[in-house]
Amino acid sequence: MKPVLAADREQALRRAIECSRVELGEALEDLKRAALERTQLGHYADRHPWRFLLVGFLVGVWLGVRGRS
Repeated sequence: MKPVLAADREQALRRAIECSRVELGEALEDLKRAALERTQLGHYADRHPWRFLLVGFLVGVWLGVRGRS
């Protein structure tokens, strides 16, 4: 009877490992998605809108001054 218990335990361990692999894969995909979202420019514009407005204004003034010359 011991070989049957060992086989059942082995199958249970294999299922647990497979579940862990699936969960790890899902967690890795979530991490990739979160990293990509943080590297997009819109993320920073949402967090610091005044900086982007100020930079846009200054670039506009600079381009306007250059156009007159």
